[in-house]
Amino acid sequence: MRTVFICFFPVYPTNMGSAEVIRSLFTCWPGEKKLFQVSHVNKKKNKFLETIYIAKERPIFKLAKIPILIFKSLQFLKKNKNKIAVIEGPSWIGYSFISLILIRFFSPSTKIIYHSHSIEYEVRKMISSKFIIRLTRVLEKFVFNYADISTSVSDIEKKKIYSLYNVKCLRLNNGVSKKILWFNKKKIIYDDYLIYCGSYKYLPNKLAIDYIIKKLMPKLLKKFPKLKLILTGGGYELKRNFLVNMGIVKKSKLLNLIYN
Repeated sequence: MRTVFICFFPVYPTNMGSAEVIRSLFTCWPGEKKLFQVSHVNKKKNKFLETIYIAKERPIFKLAKIPILIFKSLQFLKKNKNKIAVIEGPSWIGYSFISLILIRFFSPSTKIIYHSHSIEYEVRKMISSKFIIRLTRVLEKFVFNYADISTSVSDIEKKKIYSLYNVKCLRLNNGVSKKILWFNKKKIIYDDYLIYCGSYKYLPNKLAIDYIIKKLMPKLLKKFPKLKLILTGGGYELKRNFLVNMGIVKKSKLLNLIYN
């Protein structure tokens, strides 16, 4: 068996939750495998990783690179009878839709797994125009229906996907592999802190961070005046006395912060 993981954002280096989930699944996956990623962070390539580099994190750059991404993925698969392509979902569904069409056309025998991390339609309802919302729902329905296997992260999302698209998904819980959890456990920062690791540019994270900063922290500070809030993931620019904004940190440092 030979498997490719197709990702539309950087998984290596790992600096966000969805990347950690993908990396963990990839690490534990059996057989020959290779991860193909679109990245504006680095141009890393090795036996298990191929990076399709883009100059900036822009949709137009990603769309232009998808044919190259799929071509290289199919080149890796072509000499094997049992071929699997895992399309990773925490990006706009349009990327997954185009990838699925190209794989179906150029390699009909390849089995496609759509690994959804959320319901993209529900995310777009909060941030996008009516046209993009409707387009997202149409494309997501297609991807869920025409992948050989589709997954959801919970029973709640599984029911929602069935209600929206009449598709029975497999539940694949998010997890982190113990194989990649090596780090220094010595405390490197404040005694008392909360941590939120996630990009402020992603709307669900933005809503959560705004709530913590505006509603939750003022109440907690009355009881715990020395309490700090640490943000990792980038995107937040305002300053607060209780806020430690670290931006995107190295994985070893992030694990240390979470552990403590």
